[in-house]
Amino acid sequence: MTRNARVPMSPVFEWLDQLDSYRCAAIDVALLKLGIAFSARYRLSYWDGAMMAAAETLGARVIYTEDLGHGQVYGTVRCENPFEDDWSAPKTALGPIIALSFTTYRAKDPRSDNR
Repeated sequence: MTRNARVPMSPVFEWLDQLDSYRCAAIDVALLKLGIAFSARYRLSYWDGAMMAAAETLGARVIYTEDLGHGQVYGTVRCENPFEDDWSAPKTALGPIIALSFTTYRAKDPRSDNR
């Protein structure tokens, strides 16, 4: 992964140690199905549905985003837009912080001559 880029390993391991301190939802079949269900139920893109599914799986009560409806509740998770005029910072603990990373892989077409 890093051999061709010639990236020093020390910063990579430091970054991984920092990432390991966050709770992350595994992107498994159950989360994919829940993301699809959120997408269909609330008419969201798959990616927004997956984000809400991961938040609910991790027990988050609130997600801060400007991309979804301010005050809208999806399942057990409420969206808040911190750029709204009527938004006020929460007075209590925020609960789980969610870090999501989605990587898309495109399968190679076996019929293709491109190798």
